[in-house]
Amino acid sequence: MKYSRLLLVQSLLLATNTASFIKLSQAFVSSPQKPLYSFQCSKGINSITSSSCLNALPTEKRPLASMLDVSQLIYQYVYIRRMVQEHESTVNGNDKKTEEEKKSIPIIEFDTPALVVTDNAAGVEFKKSKLKHVITAAAIREFLTRNRAYVKEDKGGDLTFDETGKNKEITKVEEKLRSLEGRFNADIIEYDDSYVNNEGLLGLGSELLYSVVVNRSDGRITVCFRGTALSDGKKDAFVDLRACRVKPDKDFDELSGKSITLHKGFYNYLFKQKQKSDGETKFEHICDLLEEVYNYKEKEMDYSDYSLYVTGHSLGGALAQLFAFAIAGTKRAQSFLPKGKPIIAVTYASPEVGNKGYQTYFNELEKNDQVRHLRVSNKGDLVPFGLGLLVPGYKQPGVNIHVVGEEKEPDIAYDRTKIAFAFANPLDMHSPNTYRNRLPNHIIEKSAEDFYSDFDL
Repeated sequence: MKYSRLLLVQSLLLATNTASFIKLSQAFVSSPQKPLYSFQCSKGINSITSSSCLNALPTEKRPLASMLDVSQLIYQYVYIRRMVQEHESTVNGNDKKTEEEKKSIPIIEFDTPALVVTDNAAGVEFKKSKLKHVITAAAIREFLTRNRAYVKEDKGGDLTFDETGKNKEITKVEEKLRSLEGRFNADIIEYDDSYVNNEGLLGLGSELLYSVVVNRSDGRITVCFRGTALSDGKKDAFVDLRACRVKPDKDFDELSGKSITLHKGFYNYLFKQKQKSDGETKFEHICDLLEEVYNYKEKEMDYSDYSLYVTGHSLGGALAQLFAFAIAGTKRAQSFLPKGKPIIAVTYASPEVGNKGYQTYFNELEKNDQVRHLRVSNKGDLVPFGLGLLVPGYKQPGVNIHVVGEEKEPDIAYDRTKIAFAFANPLDMHSPNTYRNRLPNHIIEKSAEDFYSDFDL
């Protein structure tokens, strides 16, 4: 028994290491056999700024593919943003570095870095956003085109800096964005990779990377949480394995008397840590921003009727389902969220988050049409059920879509945690690319309501 638990812990750590983050970004530039979007806006993307698709009717189809694609775009943007911040002369005081420092980290002038970073922008578009202006998918593509000489792909398919400035190859990310032109009219409204000190977890600095994306092509606002990554600090893996549960604070009035306990690490990440900038928790900050976006009425834009989606892979999946649960059950959010549209969480490889009380109250929110949760797990991936084996009492909510192999029919059930070992590399089984390739096309085509219609809530 001790050996099996040790093997499980080792597998969990393996499945949530840096390569998980790398494979997620790789997935964005692969899987060409499955088209991303079935909807096309008649106006398309006609500039590097926001463009209007006000006459387009949003579709709720294909949330499984759409949410994974949004996540993967955000993760590629991570590399682009950090590349500019490291090497661009006009940001981060890079122009003041010594000649010796510039030898180790070359400093250049990118062509129009404001396309992808907002450090030097004047004013703000959304007051609660850390970005001074939105970042559009078209702007990311334009930046890659203009700076092709300095942006290349490494062997793993990740974007990296070319010190020679002589690259001529078009990256797969740029090709992908060009192929989506006219079908992916989206803005990155918020991108937060700021660090928050947390002495409660071995004194390590932490990072919760999340983004808010407005996708006019699909009529969606998406909150996307990053999956586990060790490259930005070791804390995320410790959060994953900090499996003890706590009761929500008394300030969660809606949860009082519900016998709910939540994974301590996930709970603290969203609801306890305070941001240095404004003293708010991440949950409070995201809610403030969402309220601002839903009330936005400028530049001929009106997002008040857009559906709210929440997504993430691995640790990001756990945070996504917990955030969806919390905002769906919070009275404040009902004042700005569209009526009659449940919040839809789409998670991949999500660890368990709470106990039976959490699952029960999640079910109540589902019955009241306040939330939906499509939870995709994969045969051979230990992360979706590992915490429950280490610490009994965890329960997973929502519709579980358990994939078992490419072009094989998934096992679909409600309120079920599928325990399925396999003789395979757990890291490969945890990869979003594997998840995507194992989802049959007829499953990808379904909406959240298509899945839920098969079950009597």
